[in-house]
Amino acid sequence: TQLAALSSGVCALVFAVGVVRGQPLTAMMNTAISLAVAAVPEGLPAISNSLLAIGIRRMREKNVLARHLDAIENLGAIDVLCVDKTGTLTENRMRVVEVRTATERIALEADDDRLWEQAAVAIDDRFWKTMVLCSEVQQEEGEWSGSATEVALVEAAARAGVRVEALQKSMPRKKIRARSEARPYMVTAHSYPRKKGYFQAVKGRPRQVLNRCTHIRKGKRRLRLTDSMREQILQDNRDLMDNSYRVLGVAWRHKEEASFGKTEDLEWLGLVAMSDPLRPEVADLIPQLQQAGIRTIILTGDQVGTARAIGRQAGLNGDSEVKVLGADELEQLSEGALLEEVKHTHVFARVSPAMKLKLVLALQKSGHRVAMTGDGVNDGPALRVADVGIAMGATGSDVARGMSDVVLTDDRLQSIIDAMSHGRTSFANLQKSIEYLLSTNFSEIQVTLAAIAAGLPTPLSPIQLLWINLMTDVFPALAIGFEAPEWDVLRQPPEEFKQGVINKRRLKDLLQQSLVISGGTTASYLYGLSRYGVGKQANTQAFMTLTLAQLLQSLSSRSRSSSIFRPKGPPPNPWLRAAVVGSLCLQLGTGLPGIRRIFGVTPLGPIDMAFIAAGSIIPLLVNEALKKTDSEPGDPGDD
Repeated sequence: TQLAALSSGVCALVFAVGVVRGQPLTAMMNTAISLAVAAVPEGLPAISNSLLAIGIRRMREKNVLARHLDAIENLGAIDVLCVDKTGTLTENRMRVVEVRTATERIALEADDDRLWEQAAVAIDDRFWKTMVLCSEVQQEEGEWSGSATEVALVEAAARAGVRVEALQKSMPRKKIRARSEARPYMVTAHSYPRKKGYFQAVKGRPRQVLNRCTHIRKGKRRLRLTDSMREQILQDNRDLMDNSYRVLGVAWRHKEEASFGKTEDLEWLGLVAMSDPLRPEVADLIPQLQQAGIRTIILTGDQVGTARAIGRQAGLNGDSEVKVLGADELEQLSEGALLEEVKHTHVFARVSPAMKLKLVLALQKSGHRVAMTGDGVNDGPALRVADVGIAMGATGSDVARGMSDVVLTDDRLQSIIDAMSHGRTSFANLQKSIEYLLSTNFSEIQVTLAAIAAGLPTPLSPIQLLWINLMTDVFPALAIGFEAPEWDVLRQPPEEFKQGVINKRRLKDLLQQSLVISGGTTASYLYGLSRYGVGKQANTQAFMTLTLAQLLQSLSSRSRSSSIFRPKGPPPNPWLRAAVVGSLCLQLGTGLPGIRRIFGVTPLGPIDMAFIAAGSIIPLLVNEALKKTDSEPGDPGDD
């Protein structure tokens, strides 16, 4: 729309100036219409979609599936990455590493059978039974199926000597109350063999479970919980969280009926700590994102202490303290306070699916472009509203994949960096193509307007204008879309969409480029006028010079900062080379006998060709020299 309005105004100006200068009315009408057609790159929609499709294909080669074209554009503008901890930052392979009861503190190693035997003897069997019963784990073909947390608990109980399947059969579940936002613990009721009533098993967030306990199991004795005992349990919980462990409290009660009622009068059994190690690549991922101007925020359902430890391990704030905000504090914030907090907080702990959604919306309202990663059903709403929802393809749920814009088929976090690199590259290539189209099309208007304003005949006939547009607007612009990522693609800040595809600085640059091209063409045209006078010879000079200069400009458009003449310039682009050579051959073909009559082209002498070469090559050299070149790998300024 902007180009149509601009070209209409400029072409009206060309027509008016020509008429005032005494040019024939019909000739000026034809010229103005031809310029209007040439000024608007009619292939732009096709080129845009083609370049984005090329980006999707390249990302697929890196195990990244983009489900929408606009995901490519949005990836180039992301400045905040919200990461779901479990299964994204971590390997989602939970294992029990420590157990603490009123009398025992046993650190467990996967390959140390002696420790497991000690735990089996020293710890009350109700503790292990509760971990098995208070779960929804089932065995299928010799493998446990269920959440990573519950599978880890059941496997630990089995290592401690519990016959899991036999226990599940002898104490079948009668009722279940699942964990929820308002109730951070799970309760199940089971038949109690040889005893009247039901065995009720409870596991969940330690503080909330402890608050519902009145007694504690100490060896074979059942004692009343004292304040000092409670404080010691909470201190143990803090110690375990500081090691980035996920900690659950385990309790039980004997009840006459299966109905739960209020979950209270529980007997505390102990704490179980689980480790879900960070993925090995996380240590390299965060610095890369920071260098790319992307802030990483962790969203987790873990307790504040565990979340803080994970944030430190991931290096979210370098060597400085990681700022963590828990759900309780989050709920008390006003909208304005929340918008302020999301600017500085590194980790949000104990967040529910609704809170994840709220945080993503708050970040967007603060002016950020947000990517959200997730793998579970509860991540679906946040994935949907994020500017780019990124789902784990290998281990993620169908809901997460369906709600996302991008799917990582291999679940590698490095693929996020690859996706953002290709997203930025695809968007940058689209911008380069548009800038190339505008700079070359503007040069056609400038050459024509300058000649008419000076009282000279129009340098290009309508058929020549349309031919130039055909030669330079399609194939070279498409070939630019195959440019490889520039060396500094992840050292630049994200794109700001509010500035538009072409911002003011780039508009200034492309106007500068078009003036240089039109200057070379005008000089060649003036040479033709001085040597041959008004006629086809001078027009041929302008026609050949402008077309070749525009084809060479496509080489300059490959990079905004790296000169094509530098040793470490852009890597080879065979598609662009083929497009330029092919278009050049077609252009030279317009001078063949029989064809040249159609385009009004005359034979050229050696001096004529020398001026055409100078008028097309010198603009390329000037535009390359005017580039604001940054330091490249190996330069003194490289960090």
